[in-house]
Amino acid sequence: MALRDQPYLPLYVQDFLTDEKLIECSAQTTGVYIRLLCLMHKSDEYGKILLRQKDWQTDQQILNFAKKLLRQMPYTEEIIFNSLVELINEGVCIIDGDYLIQRRMVKDNEISCIRKITGSKGGFAKANNVAKNIANVIANTEYEYEDVNINNNGVKKIHPSSSDYLVFYDMEKVEQEMINSESWQVNILQLNPSLEKLRLLKEISIYCLEQKTDNDISKPFSEYKRHFRNWIRNKLSKELPAIKSHTPIGNVSPAPANIVKISKQMNK
Repeated sequence: MALRDQPYLPLYVQDFLTDEKLIECSAQTTGVYIRLLCLMHKSDEYGKILLRQKDWQTDQQILNFAKKLLRQMPYTEEIIFNSLVELINEGVCIIDGDYLIQRRMVKDNEISCIRKITGSKGGFAKANNVAKNIANVIANTEYEYEDVNINNNGVKKIHPSSSDYLVFYDMEKVEQEMINSESWQVNILQLNPSLEKLRLLKEISIYCLEQKTDNDISKPFSEYKRHFRNWIRNKLSKELPAIKSHTPIGNVSPAPANIVKISKQMNK
């Protein structure tokens, strides 16, 4: 069942009470916000309010949203307008195109839809594993909002803080990401002094080729890196005994002359 079809609104009480952005809002705005969450819960696109063409009555977008919500809230147009301005200025809600959006609700809906797919009977096991991994990564990933990444509407774009949180399906993308991760390669070389840079790049290709035959190859990039670190360590450790056993006799350094002389005296 999709979130919008449920008779209750998922409200994370602790998050609601400690939300630094919402705390900056007035009591009046908080009341409007709770009503807004309820409307977004029943909206066609969960977590969003769409400003349709017929709703454009003025040249001020926020005022148009206020006029639209006036029909569904027991508040005056002025109260709704002032509350929307405050919610948007504090970053509690955003406007993206013709949508008024609550990001947490949109994220929760994505997770719900993915988990719905994984719970359906008769699906392919691999597809279910992919969906589960995506849902878990979305649920556990904290996003950073960077002021430098702003679109034409002045809305901050969401970017994962690191590629480690990205989920990959194609091992070619994993290989490319590993090759581009210079700091990670330096760490691998430090952990394995016998390993050279050129061979490391070759082993990355071999590793990714082997992983293509895995039944479940969709997982966070950080997990691929961790698995490769163990993989290359085990591979190199297996080579050490072979190297020692094939050491040429001619490479053994001769015993010092004084040791040879003492040895002859002891034998007399």
